[in-house]
Amino acid sequence: RAARRGRGRSGYLAQSVRLTRVALCRPWLMHVQLPAGAAEQLCASRECAVSAGGLDGDGQTSGRDGCRRWWLANIGSAGGPGGGPPDLRVRVPQASGVGVSDDCVTAFNDLKLKHTMKYIIYKMNDKMTEINVLKKSEKEATYDEFLAQLPESECRYGVFDVEFTDPKTGGQRNKIVFYHWAPDVCKVREKMVYASSKDELKKRLVGVATEVQGSDKGDVELTVVVERVNRV
Repeated sequence: RAARRGRGRSGYLAQSVRLTRVALCRPWLMHVQLPAGAAEQLCASRECAVSAGGLDGDGQTSGRDGCRRWWLANIGSAGGPGGGPPDLRVRVPQASGVGVSDDCVTAFNDLKLKHTMKYIIYKMNDKMTEINVLKKSEKEATYDEFLAQLPESECRYGVFDVEFTDPKTGGQRNKIVFYHWAPDVCKVREKMVYASSKDELKKRLVGVATEVQGSDKGDVELTVVVERVNRV
């Protein structure tokens, strides 16, 4: 309400209450109308510097950093009511605005039906308006080679044809796993666009068994993935 009335810094989110990170960040994210699910993704990514501490009189948190300072440092200069966060409605595309190239689906079907490759890496173009195929592997590619394609500071999507032993029958099985890779040090805007556009790609890849989300290599270790696949 303070934001809508344009009260300025002292009124913007300046209640002496204890809020969770999601509860604190969501009003800011709703104000700039980011894509659906962006609030949860931002906070879950641990990029949000807000602690669960109370707010002081300047709309800052009493934790290691403040929501306003975090926005200014990571997004840009103040541009909203009362010196709030900038309006990103033009800079951040909505989920429906991000396209998926036909090659993304064609490559996936080749992996699924023809088994001509082991994995595929997907990446958005520089303008973040379309998802494209970045790399198609050889049939004999290893999981370590797949992991090497996940950069430390950039987001990616990927699929891998995971081979594993069925714990019930002892036989060998294969299932295709979808990966959403978003490192902690990745740019926040990039994380949010990838998070809000993920389903646009995933719904076209018919035959994916499960999804794995990772921010570091420990999240996508083969043992962790196989454990998840066995539960499907």
